[in-house]
Amino acid sequence: VACVFGVCVTRPRIPWATLVLFGFCWALPMRHNVKILTHAYESVFYIGLPLVFFSVVLLCLSRRFTAPLWMVGFAGLSLIAFVLSSFQMSHFYVPDETRRQKGLLSDATAIRRLTAEGDLIFVPSYELPYLDRPKQNHYWMGRIIHSDPLTAEGFAVMHEHMDTDALLTPQNEWIFLYDGKKLLEAHRSKYQRVVSGELVARSTFDVYRDERTLHYVKTPCSDADRKTKFFLHIFPTDGEDLLVHRRLFGHDAKVFDFSRYALRFDDKCMASIALPPYDIARIETGPLLPGQSGERAEDPGALEAYRQAYQRVASGEPMARSTFDVYRDERTLHYVKTPCSDADIKAKFFLHIFPNDKEEQSFRWQWGYDNGDFFFFDRGLRFDDKCMASIALPPYDIARIETGQFLTDRRLWEAKISLDEPSK
Repeated sequence: VACVFGVCVTRPRIPWATLVLFGFCWALPMRHNVKILTHAYESVFYIGLPLVFFSVVLLCLSRRFTAPLWMVGFAGLSLIAFVLSSFQMSHFYVPDETRRQKGLLSDATAIRRLTAEGDLIFVPSYELPYLDRPKQNHYWMGRIIHSDPLTAEGFAVMHEHMDTDALLTPQNEWIFLYDGKKLLEAHRSKYQRVVSGELVARSTFDVYRDERTLHYVKTPCSDADRKTKFFLHIFPTDGEDLLVHRRLFGHDAKVFDFSRYALRFDDKCMASIALPPYDIARIETGPLLPGQSGERAEDPGALEAYRQAYQRVASGEPMARSTFDVYRDERTLHYVKTPCSDADIKAKFFLHIFPNDKEEQSFRWQWGYDNGDFFFFDRGLRFDDKCMASIALPPYDIARIETGQFLTDRRLWEAKISLDEPSK
């Protein structure tokens, strides 16, 4: 209000006009980034303050000084360069995340046009964390979102793009609308195709394999069945692969919630897990014990392998001792805790790796280190009363490592590890 008043009433008007206009002029090309709350792009509005200061200085000088023609031309070229750069940033620079958000909103708009008030919209339970967002809900306001199970009534909304005539929004990019009745028939046909294929294991859940996919099938399927956790261990034919879990235990390890992948329809549940592209020697899979994040309900041999790996790691000298002891084994860090409770693994781990060579130009060096933060359930195993998480280190020479655990902005513990020689 003060700026507008200054433009209309006071003289000279140039400083006030600068304050009014330049914040918005700078904000225009930066609008794609303002949504990132951790970045203070709002400060672009303050660009007017130094501009006003120097404008006043120039106004004072102008009474005694007449600018030569070359200076006027240089100022004009600068103004043209500013306008062109603003136009370029506004129309050609769109970050991937912004493009994705625009795609989601346009997809939600298309879904809204094809549905009416009171229509039943089925959203699979595993899709809810991705689709149950305020922006999408705004576009679907007044629609009924029903999460379980899939029915023939109304419509279905999913991230998965299925090549079927049930698809009603083929032009969408991220989220798709399906006819509920046709989609249900498509899944019934898929279920029949799966159960007529190769049966890998028969137990509480039957496991089928279809080329590079495992299908976990349960009929009838209850709410308790959908809460089951599974382990999946994949043993590669090539044992020389250098991935951490394969080198440490001889296999790739995965723990997943059945409900995260399962689609429920009629009295059936079916979850599909993609297999890795390498040659597979064998697969071990099954349910986990209730309440345990990494202990298997069967196959004590695998549990013994975990114990042996733990003993091998813990027999060395730790690089740091704290709430978790930190060990290093060539290109791998191991976080070890005994005894280990639920509280020990809830907090997020931070891992900052500082390279010896600071000349390498990459986005990772904007803070001066490589950020390897992780959650225990993504990288760790829990068995008996022990916890162990293994993290692969990058291949470059490392100067030092800072690691620990934190909750929001508070660090629970931290360790600073200096390396006296280049990484091997």
